[in-house]
Amino acid sequence: MTYEEICDFAVLYAAYVAARKGKRKKTRTIEFEENLLENLRDILDDLAAGTYLPGEFERFKIFEPKERDIEAPAFKDKVVLHAVADNGLKLNSKTAIFPIRNGVDFLGFHTYLTESGKVVQKLRRTSIQRIEKRIKRWRHDFAEGKISAEKIKERFASWDSHAAYGDTRELRKKYAKEVSDIIGEPVEIHRKLNSTRIQRERRRAKQQRCITAKRQRSLARQAAYRSPDLPPWE
Repeated sequence: MTYEEICDFAVLYAAYVAARKGKRKKTRTIEFEENLLENLRDILDDLAAGTYLPGEFERFKIFEPKERDIEAPAFKDKVVLHAVADNGLKLNSKTAIFPIRNGVDFLGFHTYLTESGKVVQKLRRTSIQRIEKRIKRWRHDFAEGKISAEKIKERFASWDSHAAYGDTRELRKKYAKEVSDIIGEPVEIHRKLNSTRIQRERRRAKQQRCITAKRQRSLARQAAYRSPDLPPWE
């Protein structure tokens, strides 16, 4: 789907339906729905004019299963992300919201295009600097007993869950190793989380192929198995 096709009310409405899934009772969703047509039209006009800008992050705490600080994108940004990701938009140099030369800072990531047209999402430099400062502080505080290993793992997992939306696997592995060295136990990282609908379908198809192949191998072994008590002519 092209960028021009994304700038269609029906496409944007479908993206809104996807964005609200499981969040109908959230305050931001309710506020957006109160003036749904006007809000969608404003987004559509900004996208068509190439003047769309992300909103501010919503910051809040959650306490289950553990207390964590959360930064969530504005609901309108979630709608735009669904419009782009769920429709497999192929970006190019004419795409208004993702300039090809310098990229764009969006939702904590610097997004840009390679020469082959691949979309790459790297963490912003400020986010990298923050985690480096945190690790340095954790190393000092843990040595003095001011912070527990569980608290460090919880806070690193919170950062890692956000960073996992970008192309950051090697970077996250590097910092996970540093955290592991501090607390003296292994620290796992998340799988990449920003898969598109097409990528999810491909992953599910691959998983299904693996399951089928495993079952076929199991059946083949069962068929090839022969009890040692049977005579050779049976």
